[in-house]
Amino acid sequence: MSKTLNTSVLALALLFFLLKNTMRYSPSWVNIVNDIIAVPGFLVVLTGILKFLYGNRFTMNTRYAFATFATVSILFEGVFPIISPHVTADMLDIIWYFTGTILFIAFRLRSGMLRWNSATKLL
Repeated sequence: MSKTLNTSVLALALLFFLLKNTMRYSPSWVNIVNDIIAVPGFLVVLTGILKFLYGNRFTMNTRYAFATFATVSILFEGVFPIISPHVTADMLDIIWYFTGTILFIAFRLRSGMLRWNSATKLL
């Protein structure tokens, strides 16, 4: 189940990245879906890297997912627009990042591949 879900998330991320970058005029829903799957895509890749480096000592939890959401939001909507004139800050994207994070957490919790930790019980 874990490999199937990871492969699905990465395949969707790649598909929408290609759609967005190869179409001359991409519809707005492609941008929205791209933002929704951004954080899950980062989470799958980062989890793979950390599992490779630390083995079974690394377990993903909700704190890790929310930290990734915060990092992506700050970088893509705060820092990069200041550094580059080609990047536009759009606060609505943060809502889509959050939606993707919540969907990712929900699917992972349901499948048992994610651990709910005490830090997020306050949410």
